[in-house]
Amino acid sequence: MRLSLLFFGVSSLFVIVSSLSLGSVGLEKRQVGEIVGGVGDAVGAVGGIVGGVGGVVGEVGGVIGDDIVRR
Repeated sequence: MRLSLLFFGVSSLFVIVSSLSLGSVGLEKRQVGEIVGGVGDAVGAVGGIVGGVGGVVGEVGGVIGDDIVRR
């Protein structure tokens, strides 16, 4: 499961970075800043997704563990 989440995160990051317009060959500082900001946002979003999935898995594990203890 972790491998599929990692693959999803890396592919999402690749799609976001590849969709950014580089414009001319010579990058201006402003364009580089926009690219770095976009990559940072993408990494934050992937981290949020992975954290959310981890929380859900933890809750499900807790419910299953409680059910086993009760029996």
